[in-house]
Amino acid sequence: FIRGDANGDGNVNLPDMQFILNFLFLGGPDPRCMQSADPNGDGNVNLPDAQYGLNFPLPRRARSETALPSMRRGPAANGCSFGLSAPAES
Repeated sequence: FIRGDANGDGNVNLPDMQFILNFLFLGGPDPRCMQSADPNGDGNVNLPDAQYGLNFPLPRRARSETALPSMRRGPAANGCSFGLSAPAES
């Protein structure tokens, strides 16, 4: 999984923070992987996660080697394997 990639599209960007807020406050869908919706890595999905995600430059954060440790790819655990491989071509 990619920490911060709440919507599971393989990128960390503004729609991920919107996904977290929709999940928390508007009855939006559950993240497929709760760890990916926890950008600050504190073990909870809550408002500080959306705030944390918005405090850093969005375009380069997901794949950058200089990204904060909590925003880098994490090990697959608890069913959180999406985002680790390229999607199959149709």
